[in-house]
Amino acid sequence: PRQPASHIREPVSRPWPSKAFEAQGNMVGVAYLSLLVLAYGVSASFFAHDLANRLVSSLNAILVASLAVASLAGAGVDDSPPLVGLPAVGVECMCAFLIFDLCLGMARGFESGSKLMFAHHAMGLASEMLTLSLGVGTYSTMVVHLAEFSTPLLHLSWFMLKQGRGHTRIFLLTGVTLVAAFALVRVLLPLALLACYMARPSAEAHWQGFTAVYRFQLAIVAAFWILNCVWFAKLLRSARRSAPTATLTREARAQ
Repeated sequence: PRQPASHIREPVSRPWPSKAFEAQGNMVGVAYLSLLVLAYGVSASFFAHDLANRLVSSLNAILVASLAVASLAGAGVDDSPPLVGLPAVGVECMCAFLIFDLCLGMARGFESGSKLMFAHHAMGLASEMLTLSLGVGTYSTMVVHLAEFSTPLLHLSWFMLKQGRGHTRIFLLTGVTLVAAFALVRVLLPLALLACYMARPSAEAHWQGFTAVYRFQLAIVAAFWILNCVWFAKLLRSARRSAPTATLTREARAQ
């Protein structure tokens, strides 16, 4: 009798990424890193450092998250090697951005929580580089990339506060959208997708013997999820403090 098709393919013996693909991947990463530096340089010539940095971060977030959605929407995406196509581009771009942001943060200072942000970026870069070098971890990495959808809203809220628009209805709407998006793509969706994936007996087998790497990647995902929960709690507290009436009261007291 014909067996039903499984959503996750059984692991098969497949070659590692070819030398040509590795060279192409390196070229994508180097080209994207150069583009990030150029974009920041142009933005910094018109705006202050903190705004220029957030503009570049927002553009990167939109690109990486969109590539993650397109990758996960594809048929048969799992953690097996090789890493090719849109997922490979997404990982290359994320590696380049983390290198860029780490260097910029160490040179100019991180926007908030320097030690925490350094640890976050360093762990993320280690995870992305493992995925890139070994060719395993496509599914779990793309799930992590979905979190970037909330980044532009976070930076937009920051910009509106800097412009003194914290008392406006548009800021309130942006804040509500940010809270909802943050809860969805950083807390609820990653937990649900990874729980469903790990429940399948073939999940660990897709790593083709890289058991230590599999556990390390899961530890990184778990650490990011816990960190996102902490940030979400802070976001909720900040949202309550930034209610329009409270903002008007603080501005009145400051005058």
